[in-house]
Amino acid sequence: MTSLAMEEQFKKLRIPFLRANIGDRYVLKLLQKKGWQLGGENTGHIICMDKHTTGDGIISALQVLYALRDSQKTLAESMRGVP
Repeated sequence: MTSLAMEEQFKKLRIPFLRANIGDRYVLKLLQKKGWQLGGENTGHIICMDKHTTGDGIISALQVLYALRDSQKTLAESMRGVP
């Protein structure tokens, strides 16, 4: 689940996007079926398959911090252009 603006941005960036039924288990099933590593819900649950199989806020926050450190950008810089 996400806003239409986010879905359109994914299309522009050529990032595959599918919708699953509401609930971590349905997101997990879709990720497993597609062999994808990242999925989530608009509630903020993000599943990082290489870390965990449930939506975990602490793991999600750590992954964002890791990406920011790795890119050497601020959160604001990284989010520029994201609806």
